[in-house]
Amino acid sequence: MKKLNAVWSLGLGLLLCISCSSDDKDPNVIFNTMSANKTDVYIEEPIAITLEGTGFTETNLTSTNSKIKITKISNTSYEVSSTEATTGKIYAELKNKSNSQSKNINLSFYKHGIIDFKTVEGITVNSDTSDKIIKLLGEPEVKTDLTASTPAEKWEYTSKGVNFIVIKSTKLVTIANVNSSNFYTFLSDGITKLTYTKYPYEIGNGWKIDLSTTTMTNVINKLGTDYIKSSSTTNMLRNYKFSFDNQKVYFYFYADTEDDYSGKTIRSVLID
Repeated sequence: MKKLNAVWSLGLGLLLCISCSSDDKDPNVIFNTMSANKTDVYIEEPIAITLEGTGFTETNLTSTNSKIKITKISNTSYEVSSTEATTGKIYAELKNKSNSQSKNINLSFYKHGIIDFKTVEGITVNSDTSDKIIKLLGEPEVKTDLTASTPAEKWEYTSKGVNFIVIKSTKLVTIANVNSSNFYTFLSDGITKLTYTKYPYEIGNGWKIDLSTTTMTNVINKLGTDYIKSSSTTNMLRNYKFSFDNQKVYFYFYADTEDDYSGKTIRSVLID
């Protein structure tokens, strides 16, 4: 009888033990979404990351890119930023003591300005498409059809001092142009006039648009005399075209003659 009681007690204890282990087991972690308010921004702007799931007690956000800074706001929200132009993968983990689930997302940070006379406001001419323009600048203030052998559109951001030419069929950006406040455009009604805001960022070599300290003299001293001169047919707007690695760069200025560049302020720069 004592032996039977001992067996019964052992069995009961084992059952209780199994029951306790089952009740205390961590739930499965389910990682529903990892979302970003934006994936492409300029370096002054942080990106908000939100994590959603169930069964987790801890979260962690990391990146192998040391240029990217990650700030934890709450257990499910983070802020990601960078002071340099860079692209990186962000890894997120939801976990408890027993389980974990992971997701990742690619984020890109861009600099304002003209970079290497190829990239304008983060948009690389003859490489990027209008999808990237939308991500960085939003919808254009003015969009105009252009009559040409290849159907295209002019996307104008007058409040930012910049415009782009986009091929309709491929969305490829083929021209980028930054302006001073000497330039303007019209809305589709043909009456409402929009004047460009002077482009505020660097146009290369530390130069800026429409400053007395940045002149065509600076351009010639830096880039040399291997250029082609041209003029507008309606006013005194002149331009010098330089070529770099199959990229054409036009510097526009006002002058009485095409040769009268000395000390003339740069009014516009076009990358083709």
